Amino acid sequence: MSFRLELLKLYLKHVVRRRLERYKTPDEMRRGLEKSAKRLPRPPEQAVFEPETLNVGDQSVEVEWCWWRDGGDGATDSEDDRTVLYFHGGAFIAGSPKTHRSIAWSLARAADAAIASVDYRLAPEHPFPAALEDAVAAYDALLETGVSPSAIVLAGDSAGGGLAFALAGEIDRSDRPQPAGVVGFSAFLDQTLSGGSLHRNARRETLLPIARIPEAVQQNLQGADAEDPRASPVFSTLQRPWRALLQVGSTEALRDDSIRMADVVRGAGGDVRLELWKGAPHVWQFFSPHIREARDAIDAAGAFIRTVTRDAARQTPKTSCVDKSTPLPSE
Repeated sequence: MSFRLELLKLYLKHVVRRRLERYKTPDEMRRGLEKSAKRLPRPPEQAVFEPETLNVGDQSVEVEWCWWRDGGDGATDSEDDRTVLYFHGGAFIAGSPKTHRSIAWSLARAADAAIASVDYRLAPEHPFPAALEDAVAAYDALLETGVSPSAIVLAGDSAGGGLAFALAGEIDRSDRPQPAGVVGFSAFLDQTLSGGSLHRNARRETLLPIARIPEAVQQNLQGADAEDPRASPVFSTLQRPWRALLQVGSTEALRDDSIRMADVVRGAGGDVRLELWKGAPHVWQFFSPHIREARDAIDAAGAFIRTVTRDAARQTPKTSCVDKSTPLPSE
């Protein structure tokens, strides 16, 4: 583990986590995240951001597009319409595309893709399933604009990672065409809070205030069934083989969510890559401009996105079952 990552973990534990523990209302948390995002270095000149309203039927959803001006890392296998439909984290009650721009531009570069970050509705004003409805609308809108499903990858971090897999489940249960794959960074996939690591890793968790997670769940679900697979994708029964990448820190409280989701994808005959990063904190990919392990994780995700979109465009069969659970060399 790099020295910078060790310093980051100390900062997250003793500054950011304590701040999250003190927030009394969703509005206070939202303002705090927006303020923290403004302290980050400005995105590089190559990163271009543009808002757009996507419309489908009588629904509309706001997204922020991000492109990497020089075409990413120079890969020659790029598809012109390669698109990542991205969902930000924030416990379903906070966050926005602007708070997660560092992931957006880093992933745009690494994947040589356009990133459409969805500004989905937040709880408690808009409880479950409002965020998922916006996710479905965004996916349908992309298809209506002519983006090929084989060029689309769903992705997200923390609660947004759970939303990406919830959207995958909705697509799987419908007659919608399947995207090329789905990516989760430290994904929050079980609102029943039944994962064993939520307790086993409680003392080692660097960022999330464990005692406040049930409060966030209550504000999001407001009495809805936590075992509903739309809320907790670990309870999904997929019918189609999916290609998925899950990255999670080995000491995270949410580690078991990713392990269990990998089992779900594997159970449907899917191709899943599960990466357990030793000691990495919750959504460390956020710090890819400054931390080597974060850059490595984003680069691995970018390579996955390029591979699955290229394979989908070539109509390569995707029925193999592969589980790559070994830690990466950067650990």
